[in-house]
Amino acid sequence: MTAAPESRRRGWCPGALRPMQSGDGLLVRIKPSCGMVSLEQAEAIATLARDHGNGLIDLTSRGNLQLRGVSGETLDVLTSALDALGLLDATPEAEAVRNVISSPLAGIDVTAFDTRSVVKALEQRVTSDSSLGALSDKFGFLVDGGGMQPLADVEADIRFVWTGDHFAVGLARESGCDWIGTCSPGDVPDVAIALARSFLIHAGSVRRVRHLSDGERDQISKTAAVETRGQTHGSDPMRNVAVSNNRNTAFNDAHGLLTPIPSSRRRPGSTQVATGVTPQDLARHTSSGTVEQADAGVDPGLRRDDVGTGSGCGDWSESGTAAAVEARGQTHGSDPMRNVAVRFSPNIALNGPRGVGVVEAGGGSSVAGIGLPYGGTTSTALLSLMALARQAGATELRLTPWRAILIATADRDAAAFLLTQAAGLGFITDPADTRRAIAACPGAPACASGTTPVRADADLLAKAAANLLGDGVDIHVSGCAKGCAHRQAATLTIVADGGVYGLVVNGTAANAACGRYTAPEIAEILARVPSAVTKAGDVSHTKRGAAIAAALKEILAA
Repeated sequence: MTAAPESRRRGWCPGALRPMQSGDGLLVRIKPSCGMVSLEQAEAIATLARDHGNGLIDLTSRGNLQLRGVSGETLDVLTSALDALGLLDATPEAEAVRNVISSPLAGIDVTAFDTRSVVKALEQRVTSDSSLGALSDKFGFLVDGGGMQPLADVEADIRFVWTGDHFAVGLARESGCDWIGTCSPGDVPDVAIALARSFLIHAGSVRRVRHLSDGERDQISKTAAVETRGQTHGSDPMRNVAVSNNRNTAFNDAHGLLTPIPSSRRRPGSTQVATGVTPQDLARHTSSGTVEQADAGVDPGLRRDDVGTGSGCGDWSESGTAAAVEARGQTHGSDPMRNVAVRFSPNIALNGPRGVGVVEAGGGSSVAGIGLPYGGTTSTALLSLMALARQAGATELRLTPWRAILIATADRDAAAFLLTQAAGLGFITDPADTRRAIAACPGAPACASGTTPVRADADLLAKAAANLLGDGVDIHVSGCAKGCAHRQAATLTIVADGGVYGLVVNGTAANAACGRYTAPEIAEILARVPSAVTKAGDVSHTKRGAAIAAALKEILAA
């Protein structure tokens, strides 16, 4: 029997076993393991959305599916069908805590580590550990195998990123990540559990890792290192919970599952690490003590001693936005600086090619990346897409945190065919589509908190800002001050309030607005920005976002 819907409140997320009441009915969230859904499951989900909801389907920033407009009378029939499809957890508590984001092309991308077994083991450990029930519903883990679709821009409290021979372990900060140590693939579940338990011990009233102080974050990593000291894979990481007050003991004598990096050797910031690159690679690359700039965007001031010995997970950022070196597909000993990643930004998924277009994943596999406009589609469109996917030789969908679906097809021609047909169904298939750089929630009347039907206005703003979007510039259109569609700061955040919008430059929906305007007035403001930027003089590619933000502030202040 499905749990009764809870009253609306902040700080929790809906599930299938614990749906949320919204403006258009019950919101039922499905969390597929590893973000993988077979075509049969996807077709069944679309049919259920049509028969038991209003036919609207959302793809969330964690790669989950939401069915909207479900009625209380048909909820039990819906959840029974989801259970038969293998898409339900055992209990609402297990469902709430199983928040694990994984590489969407795991097992398909030959340049990436296949994270599926690691993720499934982590999901099993998380859901079977009753002590983690005290975690916030929004608390999440991330396992990134690197490759062609890395997860550097995706938010998570505890993250594991493959570096070529081990996982770098990171704790979230408000901007980027604090890399605390390394572990082997088989030890990821134990290390994750130890860190989550340690968070519950030391966090007090804080609900998310990014809100911790540096001292609290350091204490959590130190406790977890001690807890896993001397453990072997599969043992209880909490067996030896003798928290040491001696910092050196925790860091220098922890020969267990988590190999720590002393805080004096960490450079918190970017969530990206150098995939496949070790400190030894960097040392061979240059003998000057400073990594040479191999391409635009690489921080030339990154010293070898900024990388924890043996960790391979040095930070590659400057204030959380500098470039990351990425040696995807490289073998140990090859030039680790050959491939330089784009400049890290919290908005990289909106502006970059990830999730949309044709991806050659190696091994003869071609993947069609298909975006959902503002993360939404309909049951009719999804059913049509699944029929086309079958024609293209596909067997499953991979759900991404970039509100896009990845579909492995028979070959490149099949992927191109699928993209062409998907565009006709209203999906996003062009990486340059300006809607990709705009995050917009459903707004009113779908959301009970919304005051304005924001997605219609988002289309207007996408056209008005066509010459601005991309290159680190993004817009967030929010139906209310909660800002659910985009938690991070955006170049321009537009917050609805009774038919007008408050404008926030370089901030979130919770920040103070510079003024209140109608959607057509905002479109006129956006149309004035390019000339204001040109008037300011030459602007480098990497500073374009800042120049646009400055121009917006100047226009709003006039």
